Amino acid sequence: MKIKKALNKKGFTIIEIIAVLVIIAILAAAGIPSMMNFIGQARSKAIAAEGRTGYVAVQAAFNEVTMSATGPIVAGDFTGNQFNTGTANGLAASTLLTSYLQPDLYASDFTYSYANDVLQWLFYQPGSGGDSSATASAYYVAFYRTSPTSPLQIETGEVSKPGPGYAICNP
Repeated sequence: MKIKKALNKKGFTIIEIIAVLVIIAILAAAGIPSMMNFIGQARSKAIAAEGRTGYVAVQAAFNEVTMSATGPIVAGDFTGNQFNTGTANGLAASTLLTSYLQPDLYASDFTYSYANDVLQWLFYQPGSGGDSSATASAYYVAFYRTSPTSPLQIETGEVSKPGPGYAICNP
């Protein structure tokens, strides 16, 4: 009687367990690449949104300085990643950009250039400015003009596969 009970155990066989594991592996192999692509697209879109925020901040700071500057504005005042001279509403121009940015964005991650009171290009790569603890992102956003009078174009991408805007913003 005891022998019959020992042989009559209920449970899964090793073949059934292996079959289930193979099915799970196939589903994972199909799903993981699409999930990684989704994550990459989400990061790129987030950086593009941050870049647009920076673009608006740079424009707002530029307008505030040019509208209420205490000193003359010259061509070299708005290049690199800072406003070099002038004050507006008692603030040094170099601090205005930071005041317009969200707290998690760093002014030094943005580089830009003005010519004839028009933004020629703006480049944003999180972590590239050195004042954040993060390393530079693999993604970037570039706003650029192919000529001084052409419309502003937007390019997002990976630093490992740069587009034409990357070359314009990083001569």
